Amino acid sequence: MGIYLHIPFCQRKCSYCDFYSLSGANTELYDQYTDCLIRELTLRTAEYRLPLISIYFGGGTPSLLAPQHIERILDTICKLYLPQGDPEITLEVNPATISRQGLEDLRQAGVNRLSIGVQSFVDRELHLLGRMHDSQQAGQCIEWSHQAGFDNISLDLIYGIPAQNKEDWRGNLLQAVDYGPQHISTYLLQLEPHVPLARRITSGTLAMLTDDEEADLYDLARECLREADYLHYELSNFARPGFKCRHNIGYWSVGAYLGVGAGAVSYDGRQRRLNIPDLEAYLTALSKNIPLPQQILETMGRRQQLAEALVMGLRLVEGIDRDTLGGRFGIENWADFQPIIDHMVSEGLLMVDHNRVYLSPGAYFISNAVLSEFLE
Repeated sequence: MGIYLHIPFCQRKCSYCDFYSLSGANTELYDQYTDCLIRELTLRTAEYRLPLISIYFGGGTPSLLAPQHIERILDTICKLYLPQGDPEITLEVNPATISRQGLEDLRQAGVNRLSIGVQSFVDRELHLLGRMHDSQQAGQCIEWSHQAGFDNISLDLIYGIPAQNKEDWRGNLLQAVDYGPQHISTYLLQLEPHVPLARRITSGTLAMLTDDEEADLYDLARECLREADYLHYELSNFARPGFKCRHNIGYWSVGAYLGVGAGAVSYDGRQRRLNIPDLEAYLTALSKNIPLPQQILETMGRRQQLAEALVMGLRLVEGIDRDTLGGRFGIENWADFQPIIDHMVSEGLLMVDHNRVYLSPGAYFISNAVLSEFLE
C-alpha cells in the first residue's frame, strides 16, 4: 500500500489547475492542518494493515509546510503503519516556495524523493500557466536539491501549451536532461472548463494546439528522452534504471492506498472513498472528534476491478500479464474482455506476447480513447 497526503494550500492558484487547493493560508493554519492529518492517520490505522512501500505529499503546494510539520507526520506514519524496508517518500516542490536550507531540512526530516513542478523552462510559458517561479528559480531549485543530498529527483514538464512549438519543447526537454534528474514526467495540458486558462481559450484570446501538433510533441519527448537514456516505463513517465516512481506504480497496479487530508481519495482494493474537499469541514470534524465527512465514489465487484486493472495496467509500457490478472480477478471475468482485446490487436492498437498484453507504441497518444473501451 501507499499513503497519499493532500496539502491543499497554495500561495496563488495556477491558471490551469483543477486540484483542490486554497490560497492565503498562514502558519497557524498549517499547524492546525498538520495536527488534523496526524489525528486522521491515528483514527484510520485499522483500515489499512498492509506493508507500506511509499508515502507521497501532494497538493496544492506541500513545500509550504515547514520541515517540522513533515517530520511530525512521517514520525506518526512510521509508528502506526508497517513500513516495508526503506519506503519511497516523495514531496512535491514548487520552486517559488523553497530555499536551499528548506531542502536540506526536508532531507533531514526523512523525505528521500522530490517531485519538482518545473512545468517549463520558458518564461513566457510559465507566465501563461500562472506559475510563480521563472526559469532561473527552477534551475536554482534543482541545483539546491542536488546540493541538499537528494539523489532521487523528478521534474514535471507540460506540453501542449498555447503557441508552444517543437523548438520550445525540445529546449525544455534538453534543459531538463542537463540538470540530471533521475525521473522526468511529461504531461499534456488538459483544461477543465472553469479554470482561468480555459476561459481564455473559450473567449478566443488563446488557442490550443491541434491534436496532430500535440501528438508531434509527445513523439518528440519520447525521442529526446530515449536518446538521453531514460526508460519510457509509463505513458507520461521516464526514468533512469532503478528510479521508477514506486508510489505511482502502486496506482497503475491497482494497489491499495490511504488518502489523508481534505480532498484525498482512498482505495482499499474494492471501495474508493473521497474525503470531502472542504477544509473547514475537515478541520472541524477532526478537531471536535465527529465523523470525517466522506463520500463513497464507487464500490466495485471483481469484474469492475479487472476493468480498472486493465485500464491502469495498460498505461505501463510493459503492459499486463493475463495469468496474473486472471488469477487475481477471475478467469471468467477475463473471458468477458477477451473479444475487446482481440479486436484491438486486429486494429494494431494492442500487442500480445505470450501472456503479456501491452499498448502498441502508435496507440500511446490516443490511449484514453483505446482504454475507455474496457469501461463501457
